[in-house]
Amino acid sequence: MLVFSSGAKKADWDVGIAVDALTIASKVDAIILIAGDGDFVPLVEALQIQHGCQVEVISFGRSTSSKLIESANEFYDLDKDYKRYLLQSNKAIRIIRGNKSNKNNKSNKNKQKK
Repeated sequence: MLVFSSGAKKADWDVGIAVDALTIASKVDAIILIAGDGDFVPLVEALQIQHGCQVEVISFGRSTSSKLIESANEFYDLDKDYKRYLLQSNKAIRIIRGNKSNKNNKSNKNKQKK
């Protein structure tokens, strides 16, 4: 896992995904790849040509490689109903802040009782 100076983290699972897909390819008819990286095009082509698998790609279209979209047998664009799949950060922040303030309120009440 890469950790950037900003604290952001990025896991590099491309090779692991490719190995897993190739390992199971002879046992399945279709592989569903939830990714948008163009680096997966050779994997998609190998699964189709060498293993006879149908490859379906699910990703947000605006950030998906056009070559990956073209190489897939089917492409499902999460952008078409993005609100269904994206977390709304404002809600998450409110929940976190709400939990912290609830804990603080409880501890303040306990201190006042003592």
